[in-house]
Amino acid sequence: MKAEKPEERFDRLANGYKGLRDQIAARPQPPKTAAEYAFEPSEKIKSYIKPDDPVLAIARDAAHEIGLPKDHFGKFVGKIFEVAQDKGLLAQPYDPLAEGRKIAERIAPGKSWEEAKPVVTGVVKEMESFAGVVADQLKLGEGAKGLLLSLTDEASGVELLQALSGAMGKDPAFKVAGNAAAAGQWTKESLDKAVADPRYNPLSPGYDKAFREQVDAGFRQVHGT
Repeated sequence: MKAEKPEERFDRLANGYKGLRDQIAARPQPPKTAAEYAFEPSEKIKSYIKPDDPVLAIARDAAHEIGLPKDHFGKFVGKIFEVAQDKGLLAQPYDPLAEGRKIAERIAPGKSWEEAKPVVTGVVKEMESFAGVVADQLKLGEGAKGLLLSLTDEASGVELLQALSGAMGKDPAFKVAGNAAAAGQWTKESLDKAVADPRYNPLSPGYDKAFREQVDAGFRQVHGT
């Protein structure tokens, strides 16, 4: 067997080292910083994730810490969110505009959003006042009061408060003190009085559009139309 010359051995080792180095260089590498991890959610989960979602920031930091290749991050995180969505673990991000439109569909059907918006605003303010009055009369703690007031953040919560307001107004055993309109406690008597108010009449110099919209909302509350 012919002995290997030193220079031949060196060339063989050098070529082997170069090949290993090339293999390592060809492997997907983690980015230099966590901020370089890119994520573009699929249509399936796009509505559940905001670009500034704190969970994404945590995922980026964790991925960088363990050395996750840059090209693998999007697929990995996307898979987690898609499986979570399939299992019903993701909640839609809060969208106040969407909630407002839901309220409009119920209390102002057939109107455009621009037409319905002031009506919705008036109803929400009424229910906020109503919830505050009820919380004060029941002497609720700050936590319970905050929970009651938070119902006005969603269309279903506003609907619930309106139903409670109507039911309480008919029950002599439970009368909410204070201004009926401000508390959302409209009655036929208070509506008659409001209709006679100059602010309700569009032909009056003292016409107040916001006031009229509140009274109209009161009609829907009392008469269910």
